[in-house]
Amino acid sequence: MYKVSERYADVFRSAYLMENDTQEKELEVFEALACLRWILLNRKGGVPKRTNTIQRVKGLITNNSFLKELELRIF
Repeated sequence: MYKVSERYADVFRSAYLMENDTQEKELEVFEALACLRWILLNRKGGVPKRTNTIQRVKGLITNNSFLKELELRIF
């Protein structure tokens, strides 16, 4: 979740996991797909960005096991 603050993303993630029968791994896959989508859209332009968006995307790549395995070098 790179469009909101990390605090809100953590709160949302915790609440979502408590209310839904979703495994942490499933969320990690969804997060990886969302990150890849953002990267592709960013190449075309017109993607919402805050001052720390690129830093947060890099953090997602580093901390997401699916993205880390790809050894993405996008920036």
